[in-house]
Amino acid sequence: MNWRWKAYYDKQPWSLAESLHIIRETHDGSLEVLQAPEVKSYPPGSLLPTDHAFLHSDYGGRADVKGFMQAVMDAAWEDGMRPTGFADVKNEIAAVRYHLEDMRKLALPKE
Repeated sequence: MNWRWKAYYDKQPWSLAESLHIIRETHDGSLEVLQAPEVKSYPPGSLLPTDHAFLHSDYGGRADVKGFMQAVMDAAWEDGMRPTGFADVKNEIAAVRYHLEDMRKLALPKE
């Protein structure tokens, strides 16, 4: 189920301001805007309350947690952020393809 989450990362380098806007379009076309989350502090060793989830959905619920995470990840990727440990191998793959093409030219008989 995709309720069409959209995440917009707004970076203003001239003022060093950044903001993240998270919006969901519902099935009837209305827009729901995620407001700033509330941050609570707990002392070391405290047990966290069980209702602390930012988004939660029971089976068939409306929260669409994966859709929300996908929208945020897409916005971060668009800004150039990559997951920690991400290894971009597209240049290596292109080099292997060129190498294989060269090997084909050498190994295959010319017609």
